[in-house]
Amino acid sequence: MMIRKKNKSTVAYLFVFVIATFFITVFSKCSPLYAFNNSPDATVIFEVGRRMFDGSVLYRDVVDQKGPFLFVIYGIASLISTADYIGLYFIEILFAFLTLTFVYKIASLKFSMDKSVLCTMLVASVMYCYPLNTYGGDTAELMMMPFLMYLYYLGFRYVCKNVEIKPYEYLIVGITSGCVLWSKYTLLGIYLAWFVFPAIDMIKAKRIDKLFKTVLIIIAGVLISSIPWIIYFGANNYLGEFLKFYFLEQATYYQKADLVRSLSNGVRYTFIYMFVPIIGLFGAILYFIKTKKELPKKLVSYNLLMYVVLFSFIYLIGNGGRYPYYFIALLVFLVPGFMAVVYCL
Repeated sequence: MMIRKKNKSTVAYLFVFVIATFFITVFSKCSPLYAFNNSPDATVIFEVGRRMFDGSVLYRDVVDQKGPFLFVIYGIASLISTADYIGLYFIEILFAFLTLTFVYKIASLKFSMDKSVLCTMLVASVMYCYPLNTYGGDTAELMMMPFLMYLYYLGFRYVCKNVEIKPYEYLIVGITSGCVLWSKYTLLGIYLAWFVFPAIDMIKAKRIDKLFKTVLIIIAGVLISSIPWIIYFGANNYLGEFLKFYFLEQATYYQKADLVRSLSNGVRYTFIYMFVPIIGLFGAILYFIKTKKELPKKLVSYNLLMYVVLFSFIYLIGNGGRYPYYFIALLVFLVPGFMAVVYCL
């Protein structure tokens, strides 16, 4: 029985890998199917990452506003090939596989293998060929998606199944949030909202000691992610200048944006481009009407809080009203949306 279950899981993850490979190959312009990649972000970040690996010091010899962790990813890709984006293509497949693995794990908390794979494929069909993803793959938001989806998986499991989050999982959350911090810190809002529910439960249970310990574990994870950059910029005598540029100068840059234009774009991106999560919401309502079940208030509150806080971070701090792809991180909420749709099938 154990062997059969293990074999079934292997087949499921093989399906997930095939789905990830298919969508990246067809819809990412890093794929060998495309003659060129017209994404300015991919071109710039790839070049900065390549120069970093050639010995240039980030933000002193070569500059872009993204964080250093992202440049490392692209730098690794440049080690595979400097003449094209084939290295980044393989990394995108790996990151997509990790993202969809957690999508599958979330769906499998409620569904059989077949329905979980179907839900995973539906999420992938939007996440990797959505209008928000304007240049065809390789955005910072998509690169951070495995970390965001892992976070959502832990939260969904905690809210729906009452599965306690273990100390090592909190440590991974800290490490991955550090990776996000040193890639594009405007995506960190989801981490703050995510921690509200376990924190409230610890306070209600009068486990302040556990809350304090958990916070320390998460901080330790962030420090683990930060140590390489402290060493790197410290060794190059550039730590203070890096922090000033990354956190202060960029904030000044964003404040110069046209707020009226940003507001109109933010509304347009939310209510036009986010039509699939909205369909998912209607699907959820339909499901609970159809089955006459009570709407799970904690799950609704969990999703709503994370959505609002993440949107606020992207929109207010990162000025997401400028470009539609800034909102790609919100596609993490495709998972509960499509789960509701699959429920109704």
